[in-house]
Amino acid sequence: MAIAKKPAKQNDQVHSKKEEQANAFIEEALRPNEIKEEETRQNKIPITMRFDVNLLKKIDAASRNRGVSRSSWIHYVISKAIESGDI
Repeated sequence: MAIAKKPAKQNDQVHSKKEEQANAFIEEALRPNEIKEEETRQNKIPITMRFDVNLLKKIDAASRNRGVSRSSWIHYVISKAIESGDI
């Protein structure tokens, strides 16, 4: 007589199916956050810069006037300078 796996009851199959559906739902719910994190880091590298205190105050004032973050303002000004050929 051969040894065989005990046949699954119908109740076990329903439980297994529900568990698979729950796991698929959880994986799908987590996926958008992973994509967003990848997209925000793509092509951007954090750097450290040192500024004179007086220059930093002027940068902060200029960024506030424009309504953007300090980082965004610096990025904008450098991009404009490169495009115009000043750098």
